[in-house]
Amino acid sequence: MLMNRPAHVWIHRSMEDMQTKIGCFRFARVHVITVTSSEIAREVLREKDEALADRSESYSRNLISHGYKEVIFSSYGESWKLMKKMMITKLMSPTMLNKTLGDRTLEADNIVTYVFNLSLSGSITKSVNVRDVALTYCHAVMMRMMFGQRHFV
Repeated sequence: MLMNRPAHVWIHRSMEDMQTKIGCFRFARVHVITVTSSEIAREVLREKDEALADRSESYSRNLISHGYKEVIFSSYGESWKLMKKMMITKLMSPTMLNKTLGDRTLEADNIVTYVFNLSLSGSITKSVNVRDVALTYCHAVMMRMMFGQRHFV
């Protein structure tokens, strides 16, 4: 019965039933620790982050990340901290975001035009799948930022 609901609903309900602020659930082979108290969450993020932040190893992740050398898949440690710092300070800095504002605005205009043209063509009657539009926009922005050109419909 619980499995037909979204995960966050039955996790919170289970934790309320157990009357606990910390819970451990197993999804396939992965143990997930959930915390409903902001104080405990703060403590976990400050003091226990290294113990809980490591990622499991798998063949596909190893292949995709060329031996766990990417920020997303690398193990928690000094190299990961350095990669994260570089990504935040260089790629996600206000200066870099301001540099790409024009590209992001242009893609936003393109996606609005795309949805408008869909509505004029009659291919959609009442609704637009916002998930598809948002994914298309995100993909277009990333491609423009990485390669300098558009790559969507």
